[in-house]
Amino acid sequence: MGLILSTENIVNFLIQHNVAPGDFQLAAPIICKESKNYNLVVHSSDRQSFLVKQNRVDREGNTSGHLVTEWLVQKLINNFSELASIQPLMSQVLLFDQPNSILVSVFNDEYISLDDYYEVQNSYDPGIAQTIGANLAQIHRATYQKQEHREFLSPYLRFDAITRLPGFIQRLNRPTPSIFGKVCPDGLDFYKLYQRFPSLNQAVVELYEHIQPACLTHNDLTLDNFIIDTQLNLNSHNRPIKPEQVKIIDWEFFHWGDPAADMGMLVAEYLAEWLNSLVADRNLDLNTTLSLATCPLESITPSLEALLQGYLKTFPKIINDRQDFVKRVVQFAGIGIIDRLSYYVEYHHPFDNESLCKLQVAKNLLCYPEKSIKTIFGNSEKELINHFYPQDLSLV
Repeated sequence: MGLILSTENIVNFLIQHNVAPGDFQLAAPIICKESKNYNLVVHSSDRQSFLVKQNRVDREGNTSGHLVTEWLVQKLINNFSELASIQPLMSQVLLFDQPNSILVSVFNDEYISLDDYYEVQNSYDPGIAQTIGANLAQIHRATYQKQEHREFLSPYLRFDAITRLPGFIQRLNRPTPSIFGKVCPDGLDFYKLYQRFPSLNQAVVELYEHIQPACLTHNDLTLDNFIIDTQLNLNSHNRPIKPEQVKIIDWEFFHWGDPAADMGMLVAEYLAEWLNSLVADRNLDLNTTLSLATCPLESITPSLEALLQGYLKTFPKIINDRQDFVKRVVQFAGIGIIDRLSYYVEYHHPFDNESLCKLQVAKNLLCYPEKSIKTIFGNSEKELINHFYPQDLSLV
């Protein structure tokens, strides 16, 4: 990699690659944003602004290579005119300089991350969740079972990887001696407890045995990977949220995957707002601990229901093809919670009573999905599906 980006050379780089005009003027100092990549935000005085990413280089001079995959998603959209409708729902990539591992995309000045938005608002408007569900469904639907899209991406993807158990699940099943140097002593309890519940591991195995890769999936749907227009006026009932006011960004880990996995990750993110507010006490049982959360589940449930409704209304075919779709979404939400727990434990976070409660919730989602559906969405599976498919209710 010959060029290392800096605040001194970034403007010249943009001009030389015809991304910015020769008379480009900065509207504000260039901002360096801390991330897994080296990120620079370049604000224009009278034109669009840019987010410029460069993969960091390790000691051997290698990069992760993830930025090229984000460029591949843009190439997919550019090559198939029928996908133009999903571009406003996603980040738009303008340039990828492969030799220097530099990606340039449009920076939306008036947008902030959904995670930051919720933190500022301290509330969860169902209209936002419904728009998110509809947008994700539109992306899934646009690429669903499209062989030409799959073939376009096939040279760059390993399709067998999506049906294998995730690495963190494999490590939970068969920890190696190296684990003793990676986790806190009480973090080993996480591994012991997971292995203590054979029904939990069996549910995970069966879930992945029945994965059906069918469309473009994001594979990293954290709240940080959504941006929302700060000009939203949620107090005006006559101004619905426009789809382009909520965008999905950072497609570095995309795959040709199971749409239920994307939705499950998103459900897990909303549930984390509740689970991260637990104040666990070893003297309280699980139900009492969950009920004492400072961000109660009841404040999240309307958004979870709206998220699912937005998705199903936009992509009704998914239920006709996969009548167990809602159940699988709930199970993948359990996977999302375990994934987050595994990440924390491997980075030396203690496995405390709060973590134990989260593992119990994940177990319930994976092993008892039908019962969990009503708990997190506020209605039973039949009631949720009957809202859109009354004629198919007998099939559920």
